Amino acid sequence: MKTLILFLDALRFDDVNQENTPFLYQLSQKGVSGRLGTLFGYHVEYSIVSGCYPSKHNVWTWFHYDKEGSSFRWIKPFLFLFKPLDRTFLSKYLRIFISAVTCFFRYLKGKTRILPINRIPLDEAIKFNFTVDKNYVDFNPLPVPTLFDVLRQKDISFWAFEWPIFGDKKRVSFKLFGNNDKDKLQLIRKEIKRKDLVYCHVWQLDSITHKFGVGSLEVKKHLHFLDFQIKDIIEENGGLNNFNLVIFSDHGMAKIKDSVDILSVLKPYLSKMEILLDSTMVRIWLKDQSIKNSLKHDLESLDRGRVYTEKNVEELKINYDWRYMGDLLFAVDVGLQISPNFFQDNKIAKAMHGYVRHSPDLDGILIVNSPKTESRKIEKANLVDLMPTILDLLNIETELDFDGESKI
Repeated sequence: MKTLILFLDALRFDDVNQENTPFLYQLSQKGVSGRLGTLFGYHVEYSIVSGCYPSKHNVWTWFHYDKEGSSFRWIKPFLFLFKPLDRTFLSKYLRIFISAVTCFFRYLKGKTRILPINRIPLDEAIKFNFTVDKNYVDFNPLPVPTLFDVLRQKDISFWAFEWPIFGDKKRVSFKLFGNNDKDKLQLIRKEIKRKDLVYCHVWQLDSITHKFGVGSLEVKKHLHFLDFQIKDIIEENGGLNNFNLVIFSDHGMAKIKDSVDILSVLKPYLSKMEILLDSTMVRIWLKDQSIKNSLKHDLESLDRGRVYTEKNVEELKINYDWRYMGDLLFAVDVGLQISPNFFQDNKIAKAMHGYVRHSPDLDGILIVNSPKTESRKIEKANLVDLMPTILDLLNIETELDFDGESKI
């Protein structure tokens, strides 16, 4: 029996209905399904494939403070040239070049986690590094085992793709092309005929929802496309009776109601800190600890979010690590976006994720459909439940200590 695991990025729970996704809706009614709660941060994939909260593996965001070991430090001698170019129409191409060279250097060192520099100021980028070195389909990327580590140990034939890295039980390889959903679904068609298990992260719905908003015509069009393609893949391979099928999303999306100009609060303190401006949070590394209390007070006075320090960080399911969290972390309320930031710059997205506080809009969905399962609605599930659920579906027993539990 084939096993197909589809990670449909940003698929909201309420996107699965008879109008938008009739095939996925049918699967959800016949199989095990329900709301899937997300986690804080932007790197939730590693919790998905490990069944553990970031408190056990420390991966929850893209970059961390690392002034001595930054992967971008090679650009330092060229800042006199790069910074003026970055203020021209060539900025986009310059940053593509910097990202490509940086990731190439990392790949030569066996570091398969690859990310762009985005809009991090160039003279600040040399102080930050990637939070994890290996793509999660690689061998032993975390201090805890992943789904793919277990599959390799059990000698199960699989193919897993998290662009631009794909892996199987014997190797990992680089694939520059195939980053859009159409290409990925074509790869799935090919690999499902050759492997026992196929896992793929299909991501474009996330980008489309950021740009056009929840419930937009563009989102609905892409939902129809995904639904039809998934149905076609299943039918051309013998139908549902031939499949263990797991479909899930990492989060939903909340509509953006307003932006938060966090720099207006930080401006008097900027010379005494380093900052990283994510879409929904700012992390602050202080050079002068004497300003910590007054800065914390000023951030709290905004009444637009919550401040986290080493004293309350465990609420986020992460451990306190100064390099990753900083001295202060300010997370905005659901429906707000920090602007400007190092990812959207001054653009305001139509929808966003990565919040601390829960909202039903942020719930993803889990669908498990297999001849081995009966129809059942899940009352409550979390991303850390995915790995034990998949292993249970495959009848794989382990002694691993998961934070989640099987939902079948």
